[in-house]
Amino acid sequence: MRRFLKRLGVVQHALQRVLERQPFIAADAGQVGVLHIAQHGRNLLRGAGAFGGELDVDDPSVGGLIVSGYDVTDRERLAEELSYQAFHDSLTGLGNRALFLNRLDHALERSARTGEQVAALFLDMDGLKDANDRLGHSAGDTLLQSMGGVLMASIRKSDTAARLGGDEFAVIVEDFDHPGEVFALAGRILEECRQPMVIAGETVTATVSIGFSFSKPGITVDELMSNADRAMYTAKYRGKDRYEQFEEWMLSTAEPV
Repeated sequence: MRRFLKRLGVVQHALQRVLERQPFIAADAGQVGVLHIAQHGRNLLRGAGAFGGELDVDDPSVGGLIVSGYDVTDRERLAEELSYQAFHDSLTGLGNRALFLNRLDHALERSARTGEQVAALFLDMDGLKDANDRLGHSAGDTLLQSMGGVLMASIRKSDTAARLGGDEFAVIVEDFDHPGEVFALAGRILEECRQPMVIAGETVTATVSIGFSFSKPGITVDELMSNADRAMYTAKYRGKDRYEQFEEWMLSTAEPV
């Protein structure tokens, strides 16, 4: 009822003054039904918005109010669900590429204003293809979900974790006091991913290779992502199951495969 009254936009004090004389009747052509609110129901009117029409509640001829409206709760819930699906990965529950790019763009805008650094981490699972080939795609999905759980357990509320697609993940780190915090995060993720799992009766370990890069004045989203990506490929090239920080010399080399 509270949400119904808020949606109708009825002035709280106007209804209260009318309720002192008559009950309030709300109807909406069969959508919500007829609601009778007695004197004790006045507390439900707290937080009501502005009434859109002309109403003189002191007019003695006003003995009550009849309000017509529609309950759009289900429609708004559906809109919220569609919005969530548009920006989240259905398998892991993490953000998707669209959400990641949007958050990174806003993070760099804040960084330009405040001077605080942003870090972008790129992560690529090392053993997913092998698990898919040996145990089937359901095992691979289990590993992907596990990776999502590791990231959510490792990051802070101010950070963003996303699955970019396939076996690629990414993290945005903001509001850190020292770059060592990003190194520590990468180390925690590596350690958690080294823990073996039993899937389909077999012990599986899917490590991860991580590359990360720190923002600098004037850097773009594409540049920061490319730098982190190069660092991740360097980690792959140097043996996997490790992290690498982006360094300028990586720009002069082709991405290892």
